[in-house]
Amino acid sequence: MKQVMITVLIDEAYRNSIAKLADRMIEAGMTIDQRLDAIGVITGKTENSAISSIAKLEGVARVEKQSSLKAIKY
Repeated sequence: MKQVMITVLIDEAYRNSIAKLADRMIEAGMTIDQRLDAIGVITGKTENSAISSIAKLEGVARVEKQSSLKAIKY
């Protein structure tokens, strides 16, 4: 199945637990590319079917799909 790139925003109250949250995201099916502890953001990829599970994790404020842009040739 095709994976999509996502950005996960961590609730400010859970930023001290970002490592534990990252482990739970991996268990939910996410492959983590970057963990930006200072700003409470984790980026990576997962299947569409896992997004709702990741969004429901305690401490996750929001999950957004990343969109891709294509250049237009003139």
